[in-house]
Amino acid sequence: MSRMAVMTRRGFAAMAGGLIFSRAQAQAMVARQLWFSAWKAYRDSFIDAQGRVIDYSSNYGFTTSEGQSYALFFSLIANDRSIFHRVLSWTNANLAGGRLGETLPAWKWGQRNGSWGVIGRNSASDADSWIAYTLLEAGRLWGDDGLRGLGRRLARRIASDESSEIHGFGRVLVPGAMKFPRNAPVIVNPSYTPLFLAQAVAEDTGDAAWAEIAVTQPELMQAVSPRGYAPDWAWLPSAPHSPPRNLPLADSGSYNAIRCYLWAGLTAPDTPGAASLLESLRGMADYLKTSAVPPQTVDTNTGSARDAGPVGFSAALLPYLARMGRSGSLRQQLDRVLADRQPDGIFGQPARYYSENLILFGLGGLTGVIRFSKSGRVIPS
Repeated sequence: MSRMAVMTRRGFAAMAGGLIFSRAQAQAMVARQLWFSAWKAYRDSFIDAQGRVIDYSSNYGFTTSEGQSYALFFSLIANDRSIFHRVLSWTNANLAGGRLGETLPAWKWGQRNGSWGVIGRNSASDADSWIAYTLLEAGRLWGDDGLRGLGRRLARRIASDESSEIHGFGRVLVPGAMKFPRNAPVIVNPSYTPLFLAQAVAEDTGDAAWAEIAVTQPELMQAVSPRGYAPDWAWLPSAPHSPPRNLPLADSGSYNAIRCYLWAGLTAPDTPGAASLLESLRGMADYLKTSAVPPQTVDTNTGSARDAGPVGFSAALLPYLARMGRSGSLRQQLDRVLADRQPDGIFGQPARYYSENLILFGLGGLTGVIRFSKSGRVIPS
């Protein structure tokens, strides 16, 4: 472990009982500096001069609405208005045809037959929701009515085009505006709807559909996590194991599902539904009692796990383990994350786009740089 990692580990030593601020000012400063160093490294490594977030997992590098949405949120947390507006401008121009709010952004942009442009026209409701939420919060915190109005228009479009009312269950987000069924059985991705996000959008917009989505989310998680593990995808009501063609299979939790634990850990404990949400996800905390690292994949029906998850999985679980009061597992996962930190502030060699996002969320939640109120509003650090 590097000297910086050891120093940081000591700074975190007292942070094992909740989403905790260190008592000593020096510890809090170390924690805060770590997050801002990680944000700067992420900004320099993944965001180009235009405001495009690049995922380098392919040879040429592509961009998703998810990446743009997370960069918007992190730049708000960092109070980095220049990056925020650059990312927003690129997103509007290239993913929404200059009509963000009237239309939903395309989910994927990249190289196509020698040119560059949209290569996945469907929307992605998780990214759209994060963009709307961040616009609302940026408008509120920065006193910008234009951003707030844009966020409200986008939130209304999401509720109209990317949500479905399931009789006897409640309203949920569907993964995208096209190609996903709106009538039961409906396929859902539980990680697409952080409870705090839905609460805040509902409060800001006064939209009944968003209020219903917030109420349904804890019930959804209980319904799809029979053994305390979140799935990547699920059918509501439950459907046969042979879903319609070209749609995902259910009953397995991996790269999508890891965010369910992250969002549950970031949700303020006095948020309505937060306790039941966390309780429905106990499986991962129990697994880490006897395992050094989280699994890459879990069968959500049997609880059987396979393969070791990447370091980003450990980071995603930090706020969750803190909320669960699992101090031993928290220290173990934190040590793993800090051991992966490079001199330039990035994590891993090479750095991976998705893991870096999970690390920024996880460390931000643990250190208090990222905090949400009971109603899901950002609490500035």
